[in-house]
Amino acid sequence: LLKREFSTAVLLGNQLKTLSENRIPINWTDLTAAYYIVVAGQYALNNMSICSLLIESVNHLEIPRSARKIIYVEKHIKKINYFKQKIQRK
Repeated sequence: LLKREFSTAVLLGNQLKTLSENRIPINWTDLTAAYYIVVAGQYALNNMSICSLLIESVNHLEIPRSARKIIYVEKHIKKINYFKQKIQRK
């Protein structure tokens, strides 16, 4: 049952990610939240290689300085990188 829930979260997170990436201007809060949802879901599904790729994608995003000042953008990035640490410890 939980596996299906996490799979649904990944699907919805990917939809939000696509919508956020294609929006002009980009809503960085939504985009980083979408990445967090997908990373957390993939981690829960034990898809560590996908998780790692997503984390690297987030860390290579060219987020404007003004967007980095948004508290939730930074919170999402920190939570995403927390998964990077967890994966490295495994």
